[in-house]
Amino acid sequence: MANLTKRMRGGSLMFEIRFYVNGTRKTIPLGKKYSEKTATEMTGIVETLVRYNDNSISALDKRTQTWIETASPELREKLAKAGLIEIPQTYTTQELWDLFLKQKTGVKESTEITYENARRRFFEFFKETEVISDLTQTQIKQWKASLLETLAESTVAGTITKAKLLDFQVLAMICKSVQAKRKGVKNPKKYTPLDSNQ
Repeated sequence: MANLTKRMRGGSLMFEIRFYVNGTRKTIPLGKKYSEKTATEMTGIVETLVRYNDNSISALDKRTQTWIETASPELREKLAKAGLIEIPQTYTTQELWDLFLKQKTGVKESTEITYENARRRFFEFFKETEVISDLTQTQIKQWKASLLETLAESTVAGTITKAKLLDFQVLAMICKSVQAKRKGVKNPKKYTPLDSNQ
């Protein structure tokens, strides 16, 4: 069970979530920038994660998974520090591209060229040092728009498809949007992130 406590510090209302994991007492502090609504929601998430941990349940329910995926990096870091979730390793854009291209050895020369073209177009917009998890949907849309200024839509779709293979969730979403547009779908549904096997 998780408990939410309130206290005043320096004239500001502060929150703490207290709970036990494997018999060890844990505390997640929430500063003044977090509202009581956010603190209450997170307490519910913590309680769910503790229950899952106590019962050795690894698959999260959809609500909990969605909350974690849409939470701020700081909140996810607090959950990870408390031992409730694991944050996967992050990569820079260059590191992920390099890892991807290393796995594509032995492909046809024409295919290799298309990958290199996609990479070049990607880095004409993004920095090589940017962290993948920090990329925003707005940035991806801006990249797509910049490509459409000079390239045919089919070329843009192909470029994004190649980038999609790196498993950038936001790029995959844009790829689906381009493909839906080509099929005449006016309002494609929000893309569900691909798993690494797709």
